[in-house]
Amino acid sequence: MDVGRLNRIVKLAEDANLLKDERVQKWIALLNVDWDNDVAEAVESYLAREAQNYTIDPFSRRDLSDLATINLEGLSIGEDSNGYPVVLKPALLMRNMLITGETGSGKTNLMKVLIEQALQNDIRVWVFDFKNEYRDIGLPVIHWRDLKLNPLNFLDSKDYVINAKLFQRIWGHSQGIWLASQAFLGDVLFDLYRAYGVHENPEVPWPSLFELQKAVKKRTVAPYTPSVKYKDRVLNRLSDMLKFEGSIFDCSEGFAMGDLVNQSLVFEFRGMKPQTIALVCELLMASLYEYWVHRGPQPGLTNLVCSDEAKHIFDLRKKYRMKDERPYVDEILAETRTFGIGFVLADQQPSELTPSVQANTHLKIEMQLGSGKDIRDMNISLGLNPRQIANTYDLQLGEGILKQSGRDPFRVRIPLAEPHLSQASIS
Repeated sequence: MDVGRLNRIVKLAEDANLLKDERVQKWIALLNVDWDNDVAEAVESYLAREAQNYTIDPFSRRDLSDLATINLEGLSIGEDSNGYPVVLKPALLMRNMLITGETGSGKTNLMKVLIEQALQNDIRVWVFDFKNEYRDIGLPVIHWRDLKLNPLNFLDSKDYVINAKLFQRIWGHSQGIWLASQAFLGDVLFDLYRAYGVHENPEVPWPSLFELQKAVKKRTVAPYTPSVKYKDRVLNRLSDMLKFEGSIFDCSEGFAMGDLVNQSLVFEFRGMKPQTIALVCELLMASLYEYWVHRGPQPGLTNLVCSDEAKHIFDLRKKYRMKDERPYVDEILAETRTFGIGFVLADQQPSELTPSVQANTHLKIEMQLGSGKDIRDMNISLGLNPRQIANTYDLQLGEGILKQSGRDPFRVRIPLAEPHLSQASIS
């Protein structure tokens, strides 16, 4: 046995990032047991070529098993560095996707390509639009001023207990208030439901946030007790929200969830206060999730929710401010695939997103990033080696590194999305 040559073969396998490749492991094991100069020469030549290619482009190697049957049905988002198509099977998106990239990296264009492909595959799409950037994708638009939503009656089912529990949790997370203030809110809320008779007959008119505000004002609390602070926190947030965006909450019953779930829509939030954005987005997510939970598991992807600026919903700073139970939106993200829902989340600062986003996105795409911390976090999340990390700094406009859990990352080039005439806004 030529020990020096065998060590050189192992080093070439390492340089080519193929030490974990089953074929290469078998070749090295065979040479270690039964040395053969001809086999060693062939293996060394192959690995030297692969190491050179890997040095030039450490993202060129890709598992092409999804192309083995020449079945390219799914969502086409571009091609890899070798010119092969990149097609996402809808089932993958049921396990969610994260897109990261600085302003101008092509992040929004990729989102539009995904939306267009989803619509072509008969998947219903909701878009949470915070900058009015999605008016050219041809979907009906609901501006936030035209939205009608009663957070006290936001579910498709008329179960006031579930409505109360979920609203209490969603309100607490979206407004950044702690459990004690949420408990105070819950007590007032249940008394309000009983006063309106909802607990006995769900067909009667339900109270709105305005009635909740009045009930909180009237609530008597003992002076010099923590309840005074709890009441003030809840009342201040309610008053501030209703003063600026109260028109969308001034209703006993909002838009029918059954109608919204079965449409593809753009929800525009530009001009809305951040805490109200968080509340409305979380309520819509919970409504969609509970709608399908009530109807049972789905065999495939039925609804895709796309949100640029995902930190409006999954804000890490809220997690640090609140010593709370797990936010309900985190539970939704972890459990949606059973019910045919997928989320595509995008942000230019992934380090400001909650850990649940990293943990519950099966697909990740890293585009050009500006912050060193964001770059480090994404490189760790994608499991990149030093050579691949160095290569990410050369990403061009419209290029990204795509990582599917359990597979090697590879470079993808995204085409420009085709603009469409916007449909009329609906109200």
